Amino acid sequence: MNDRTIRLPILNLSAAAQGVFLMLASVVLFSANCLVVKYLGTQGEVSFWAVNFYRGVAGTAFAVLLAGVGARQILRVFYRPMLIIRGVLGGVALAMFYVTVFHMDLGTASVLNLTYVLWGTLFAAIFLGERLNKMQCIGLAVAFMGIPLLTGFSLAGVGVYHLYAIGGAISAGGIVMLIRLLVRTESTTTIYAAQAIYGMLVAVPFIGLADLMPSLSNVLIMLGAGILVAGGQMVMTIAYQRLPVAQGASIQLILPVMNAIGGVVFFSESYGGFELAGSVLILFGSGWVVRAKTKKEN
Repeated sequence: MNDRTIRLPILNLSAAAQGVFLMLASVVLFSANCLVVKYLGTQGEVSFWAVNFYRGVAGTAFAVLLAGVGARQILRVFYRPMLIIRGVLGGVALAMFYVTVFHMDLGTASVLNLTYVLWGTLFAAIFLGERLNKMQCIGLAVAFMGIPLLTGFSLAGVGVYHLYAIGGAISAGGIVMLIRLLVRTESTTTIYAAQAIYGMLVAVPFIGLADLMPSLSNVLIMLGAGILVAGGQMVMTIAYQRLPVAQGASIQLILPVMNAIGGVVFFSESYGGFELAGSVLILFGSGWVVRAKTKKEN
């Protein structure tokens, strides 16, 4: 992709306006994927491992299509140690997120998953030597204050799925750090392919008997969910070419809000005062960390 302005059909927008439009579109696609996964969870006909597997199938096909004549580079995911680690960790993180979507309120699962921004920032400071400024530290403190609000201020309020959600976010935070290293030597397509391929492989040992012969409709739904994610990734990448990182990442913070609204509208979910307050703190703190980090880099 180059940096020239691409005119969208019908709408004659500047590059910045296109970026906002496309970033919002990616949020819609990601949220639609989460709603589809939640729907599959409510039906109880397939496991979250099957959803993980078929997302990997769709993602791998998308990566090969995107790579085109350079598809051979994707084979690097099988012998480059950092790509293998990125792929396995990504598969585990995705499984942890999907199991929480299956068994928790969609909004709560999404907000806890969002804390990967915080963990990624901490890991980069610890392992890559990136310095934290005062504003980032404040943002981290505010966001982490929101986590106990979501669990009722006590360890008794922490369920196994809360732990899965936080574990998945920690894994995703590690992935953020790995990607910062991988982009120096690997293409975006190869990095994405590692996620898709190992997402499939990680799921295979855990697929249950019901997943071996799913109905055609469920297969199509799961593949559709994978296509939504792949499309969201592509649109988000294009959007980041037209937006400052802080602005783009801030728009992505709308995702948990959309998921929560979708959970209420489509699945009759409800949220208490503590959950809402905790979510606000996490979203606000995460946004603060993102913006402070970008200002420091600039």
